[in-house]
Amino acid sequence: MSRLAGKVALVTGAGSGLGRAVAERFAAEGARVVVAEIDEPRGRTVAEGIGANAAFVRCDHTSSRENDRAVAFAVETFGALDIVHNNAGGPFTGAFENVDDAMLERVLRVNLFGVMQMTRAALPHLRESA
Repeated sequence: MSRLAGKVALVTGAGSGLGRAVAERFAAEGARVVVAEIDEPRGRTVAEGIGANAAFVRCDHTSSRENDRAVAFAVETFGALDIVHNNAGGPFTGAFENVDDAMLERVLRVNLFGVMQMTRAALPHLRESA
């Protein structure tokens, strides 16, 4: 039996890189996977590549409403939510001393607040599945 058989995982930023690799690995380990990605073509491609055990939902990780919607989609589609991998993130670009306040705020919205908002949305379901 696979380690994640019967589990439902939601992976943010799953359209490329580490997020894609995590989504594919979770599926290979038996999980049903929600590919949450802001870039719809990339997200759909990953979900289609995984196959029947994956579903795509467009999610802007900086929006509480979209995080709530992604969690609801996972539960409606697969009946539960057991794992959340907050992978969506954005780096600074350029030298730190040249980063303006708008860039700082964007990075914090994605890397901090997005993670907190997604975790808050998922927590009741994660507790239920624990």
